[in-house]
Amino acid sequence: MVVHVLGSVYRRPVRYVVRIGTEEKEDSGLYSLLQQFHVSKRRNHATQASFKLDSQLDEDEAWSVLQEACAIGDPIVVEADFGQKRERIMRGRICGISRDTPEPGNRFAVNLECQDESIRLQKRREHKIWSPDRSVSDQFIVSTVLTKYGLDLDPTSAQGSQCSALEQNATDYDFLRQRAEVNRYELLFEHDQVYFGPMRFDARPQKSIQVIGAQANCARFSVRRHDQAPPGFGFIRAEGELDGGHYGHVLHVGKPVEVNALDECYGGMYYVDTVKHSFTRTSYRQEFNLLRQFDTDNCVGDFSVNTITLPGSLYQLL
Repeated sequence: MVVHVLGSVYRRPVRYVVRIGTEEKEDSGLYSLLQQFHVSKRRNHATQASFKLDSQLDEDEAWSVLQEACAIGDPIVVEADFGQKRERIMRGRICGISRDTPEPGNRFAVNLECQDESIRLQKRREHKIWSPDRSVSDQFIVSTVLTKYGLDLDPTSAQGSQCSALEQNATDYDFLRQRAEVNRYELLFEHDQVYFGPMRFDARPQKSIQVIGAQANCARFSVRRHDQAPPGFGFIRAEGELDGGHYGHVLHVGKPVEVNALDECYGGMYYVDTVKHSFTRTSYRQEFNLLRQFDTDNCVGDFSVNTITLPGSLYQLL
């Protein structure tokens, strides 16, 4: 069964869509209200999601509607519906279900904890010697492991090292993570595919983050410098928050995005490190962290901008 929960319809056409189960039948009236949920995505970490659902006990004091709708291990897909299009936020499995103490009137909250498809690779420790007789690439090993779980390797993935008589004594997930670290690669579970390769600085940029002006889609933005070797160059870490309705897209980790800011030194192309997606009844927010190198000779000090929403949905500098 597929459960569809729709929300965030009061302010711009951004709705959350949560589909639970494997069948195509849609049941949007199952829950009275999905109160809120968060999806946290980090490079080289499993995507985690938490949902809070409003429900009610039946005559037998059982929460049968929810018990019939979902169970631990069920597949789950989360999307943002922008009206003209839907964009995937995560695909994974339910890994925990709990409920709060019922309130007067037998109403209570049900909490769902979820993880991306990597959770399927973490169930059991495996002991195996890979390729004892010939040399194979890390890409071949990663693809072979993913095939066991019905997952596909992103065709843009890299070859990695050549391996011979490589011992695995870990879960499949930990083993693939080890191979990524050896190569200084990313291992990203991206919906229907898994990417294994270097940071994709040259990938097609996502929609720009507009920090100021009438087209601004960023509620706040700040930059901190981290001077480090090699001499003359340092490290920028930027953080901020997108208004999902104004941005109009899902911001993805592991890909570049351009920031249009007042300060030319701290504007430019960044790499998305983390994104936390948060939905309530009336809002969709995306809190982000970005990375990039910079020239220390030309950039001095930190940078910070706060914005507010004015009538007519315009943003201005405070």
